[in-house]
Amino acid sequence: AVACLPSDSYALGQPRGSACCPRSSHWPGTTANESCRGGACGQGSAQSCMAVNFLLWNFSAKLRSIDIKAADDVAVLEDFTDFSLAKTISKIEGKLEEGDLLESLDDDIIPSVGNEIGTEAQIRFLKAKLRVMQEELDSIVRECSKKDDENRNLNSRVKETEEEHARLQRTVSTQQFQIEKYKMLSEEANRKNEGLQQQLTAVEKVMQPFISFP
Repeated sequence: AVACLPSDSYALGQPRGSACCPRSSHWPGTTANESCRGGACGQGSAQSCMAVNFLLWNFSAKLRSIDIKAADDVAVLEDFTDFSLAKTISKIEGKLEEGDLLESLDDDIIPSVGNEIGTEAQIRFLKAKLRVMQEELDSIVRECSKKDDENRNLNSRVKETEEEHARLQRTVSTQQFQIEKYKMLSEEANRKNEGLQQQLTAVEKVMQPFISFP
């Protein structure tokens, strides 16, 4: 039989006790039945007990690595709130029966803390990422402000162009009116010229006999 890690020897990582999880050395906060499903390795396999010991020791180390600081206002990760040792052992036994325990050691059977990254390292990483995102946001805000200024300038130029177009349109309308006016005056002058030409022709006919005999 393989001895389990009693509660007072997790820090040293050395097995103690003559039985596989005796009632005096089960996981803190659980019963002996929850720790070793009956309290003796004879009811399970040596591989199962070793896997349980390894995972429990790993989980204990992860719990100790969490440093809660009130000044930093850091909350404990919620991954551990729903943890149940009995369910974990049941999952391990199921993996052993299926023969894929080794392949699933990296799975989230026991909730992990950021893939073995310490809490302080995670906080530093997130703070650095936040600073980078803030810098990117500031850059985007400056770019948007620059684009807004360009849009305002373009709108001002468009407004000036529209005003110039309206002014030119009024000028064209005035000139068109004057052209129509001069055209009417020209037509009237042509009619007067034709009348005078007819009068001149009539006078020449009257004066023709007198011109022939001086």
